[in-house]
Amino acid sequence: MGCAVIIRILWSLVIFLSLALLSSVDADILGDRDVPRTATAWRVRVVAPRIDGTLDDSIWRQASTHEHFLQSDPLEGAAATERTVFQIAYDEEALFVGVRGFDSDPDGIISRLTRRDADVEADWVSVSLDPHHDLQSGVWFKAYVSGSVEDGVYSADRSRDESWDSIWEVETTVDDSGWTAEFRIPYHALRFSPQQSYTWGLNVERRISRKHESVHWSLIHRDRPGLVSQFGQLEGITAIRPPLHMEVIPYSVGRSILDGSTDFSGAAGADLRYGISSGVSLNATVNPDFGQVEADPATLNLTAFEDFFEERRPFFVEGASIFNSGQHRLFHSRRIGRRPGLFETPDSVDVLAEPDATTILGAVKLTGKTAGKISFGLLGAVTDDEYARLAGSLDAAGSDRFRVEPRTGYFVGRAQQDVLDGTSTVGAILTATHRDGAYAAHTGAVDWDLRFVQDRYAVSGSVVGSRTGPAGDRKRGYIGHLEFDKRGGWLEAQTRMSALSPGIDLNDLGFLRRGDLKQWSAEAKGFHLQPWGPFLRWDLSVETEIDWNYDNTRLRTSSDMAFWGDTPSGGRFHLHMGREFASMDDSDVRRDGPIIKRLGELWVHSILESDPGRTVSFRVRPGLRRTDGGDAWSRDVSVQFEYRPLPSVWLSMGPRYETGRRDAQWIDRIDDSVDGNTTPHFVYGELRNRILDLSTRARVSFNPELSVELFLQPFIAIGDYRRFKELVEPQTYRFATYDLGENRDFHRRSLKSNLVLRWEFQPGSLLYVVWSQSRSASLDDVGESELQLRPLRRLSDAFTDEGTNVFLAKVNFWLPL
Repeated sequence: MGCAVIIRILWSLVIFLSLALLSSVDADILGDRDVPRTATAWRVRVVAPRIDGTLDDSIWRQASTHEHFLQSDPLEGAAATERTVFQIAYDEEALFVGVRGFDSDPDGIISRLTRRDADVEADWVSVSLDPHHDLQSGVWFKAYVSGSVEDGVYSADRSRDESWDSIWEVETTVDDSGWTAEFRIPYHALRFSPQQSYTWGLNVERRISRKHESVHWSLIHRDRPGLVSQFGQLEGITAIRPPLHMEVIPYSVGRSILDGSTDFSGAAGADLRYGISSGVSLNATVNPDFGQVEADPATLNLTAFEDFFEERRPFFVEGASIFNSGQHRLFHSRRIGRRPGLFETPDSVDVLAEPDATTILGAVKLTGKTAGKISFGLLGAVTDDEYARLAGSLDAAGSDRFRVEPRTGYFVGRAQQDVLDGTSTVGAILTATHRDGAYAAHTGAVDWDLRFVQDRYAVSGSVVGSRTGPAGDRKRGYIGHLEFDKRGGWLEAQTRMSALSPGIDLNDLGFLRRGDLKQWSAEAKGFHLQPWGPFLRWDLSVETEIDWNYDNTRLRTSSDMAFWGDTPSGGRFHLHMGREFASMDDSDVRRDGPIIKRLGELWVHSILESDPGRTVSFRVRPGLRRTDGGDAWSRDVSVQFEYRPLPSVWLSMGPRYETGRRDAQWIDRIDDSVDGNTTPHFVYGELRNRILDLSTRARVSFNPELSVELFLQPFIAIGDYRRFKELVEPQTYRFATYDLGENRDFHRRSLKSNLVLRWEFQPGSLLYVVWSQSRSASLDDVGESELQLRPLRRLSDAFTDEGTNVFLAKVNFWLPL
């Protein structure tokens, strides 16, 4: 690695320890934790309260009241400007929570309708619970004034996952003194072990939107690590049993595809959810259909690496946090049901049709937490064979089908043990991919996150191994990662070191852009949590990073600085700037290219956001990047406007324009053979590119259960190559003119849209009516007219290009058993 590099790493550890010691001067770091606030639940002896948002049932006249909330926004620790009171009751089946939000200006309460789990700036209250009382996990239930709802789960003390959905009730009312929310949370929505009496973690929060004020019953301090560990306590619950609960959700779907011809089809399947025990749940799906899920956005990718797209399919999104392991993604559920293509179709025959996705026959997921504080998750899935239809036959039998993807079984197993009084974890994960008639792939890892001194200091890391590929070309590799963190207080610090061997490959069931990489980075971030100048609070961070490959070729040396500031009016300002120093770039090696010198560059990005609670709000993000010498540059700007003309209507338009000049865009490797001697030519081009993205979203909510939502993305990308050249010598930036003899200019445009009606006609039962379309045009060897952007004309073209329309109706029925 080199003496200079070792010295730099040692200095980073010295700096990290010095910053950690400096910031530990705060008295409360070494002092005891605050004594948690305690609320008491009252047992319902006669009749359970009716959930109508009025709190006029007899139990609310008996139950203890809890108040004295503190602000987290705008002035952390200050008393709330409006009074909030809550009460808690319970019976054998459910927990009841009544929250009364008094308001001196009831007409100023902001009420906006939205679909479930769609965040909106408005008044709300939420109830958070930690039934295991492990200070690491929990659930939350949020109710807006309008009656719209949101729920989710906490993990690792600070992570939030909004994909989790459960069946619970809430009703809200508004009167002359403020507003009220009344919750019924059945025990099947919670996980807890049976005991005679219970102590749960608890917090209640309220948002007063017009004042930009958030208040907590148990204050979550920004300068302390964690979230669930700062909850208060709920006591008084006795003699209840966690229920064993089963849900069956059958579905049927009808689909019509129009792409020059009309194809009608139908399908049916079912989901199963079963509470095996108080801490263990089973989810299964048979012949799943995700036709209501929004398509991936269009992008232009000219790199050697794969684009990453988030998972959106409900079965795989819900509870996915249990499968997170360390810094690297060993499990990326998008690999299940991916686009077929393991076996390439032969060049000798034309392909008439090829499937876009692999059919998932079924999947099962088992998750839970044991009494010994071991969190675990098991997931298995099977996908079917997929075939391309050919223009001719490949064998004497005359078959016009060619298998492009074999039947495949997937498995993921994850376990994580709480240690050090539940503040730390040690875990392991295994993945396996088994294909019928093709190679198998396996990965495994152990990881740890050890926290000390009230979670202020942490040592985390992971060790990963992988094996994949056919017998004659099998790859084995490893990853090692080690990280030191100082968290909380006015100053945070972090240093990380990673080593990814050349043979590492996680992409059968995980996601990893590259191996053959060693990385080191260090970061320090300072916080100012009191008003200063135009800002309510701000933070400033500096970071440096150095990367090498396993030949000790330096691939990156960078330093950057970032500033975030919140204003009293609800706006935000961000400035991020950095310097990339000259190094080498080996990414084209993956395309049979050489290592090429990377020029130094400067870059800056900023973000300006207005108050999201206003009728009209905006978010502007300009960016600039320029290499040393100025031959290569890029400029981009995106502007997102949000308009809420009515409490039930939301419109978002986010145009983005990018233009730039790439001085050395990889084209191809061309080999010349003379007298048996082969001479490679590594060809690059000077590319002028422009991108226009006009993403638009709209939503109309008729009530909390019924909404119509639109996503529309016209996308245009134009590339104009001005000059072709070949690299004279690897690891340099010297070129000679090269006559490629062909036109590589391109014009890509597409239109993606989804129009979805979503109706929850009874709790847990949903009707989806969907119209989606995908249109595209990919033009190569284009002339001057196609290289002109002409936004209005190109938009018109995008709406009339050839494509596919899909009309779908899907209904799910929730059947509790």
